[in-house]
Amino acid sequence: MLPQLRKIEGFLGLSVCQAERGDRVEILVISRWASMDAIKSFAGPKPERAVVDPGARTILSEFDDFATHYEVLLEAADRQ
Repeated sequence: MLPQLRKIEGFLGLSVCQAERGDRVEILVISRWASMDAIKSFAGPKPERAVVDPGARTILSEFDDFATHYEVLLEAADRQ
């Protein structure tokens, strides 16, 4: 799905995080977008509906139906 995302104007990047939860693994995908309009160009007119790739649906035991959107107020990076 990443190659398709990179073609969408306003896509800034994503992070895929995981946490072990007993015998399961929880995966969190955080995507970054330039605007809500950019999100809508990817997710459609109802951006609160989660977009789950059909291939991912076949291997995930469960997934959220809804997405939560946040506005970034502060972003900090390591000084290197």
